[in-house]
Amino acid sequence: MSETSLKPSGPEIGRRAPVGRPFEKGRSGNPGGRPRVIGELRDLCRAQTDKAIGALLAIINNEDAPPSSRVAAAQEILNRGWGRPTVTVEANVAVQATHLLHLEALKRINERARETIEHDAVEGADR
Repeated sequence: MSETSLKPSGPEIGRRAPVGRPFEKGRSGNPGGRPRVIGELRDLCRAQTDKAIGALLAIINNEDAPPSSRVAAAQEILNRGWGRPTVTVEANVAVQATHLLHLEALKRINERARETIEHDAVEGADR
């Protein structure tokens, strides 16, 4: 038997996927686009909108329903009709250039190394 006949003819076992660009340039990784099932499911759910709103309204109007259920139903109705309330966030953000932080750290390391060398030189001269 020759050595060439022992080699696998298909993809190599244990071969890793290409790094970086797994598809040819200009070729989509999803040529068929979004699966149609998702669009169909969305359409089926949207067709039930009237029933869903009716169920939420029934919960809101049910005096025997727990208050938490009535509030949750009311929130869903309001969020769908008027949108979610705007949330204001206060933030104090400091932007720092990381390259400058690295440079400062390197300067400190260099200074400590210089001090260590000078200290060792002084101790060596004292002996």
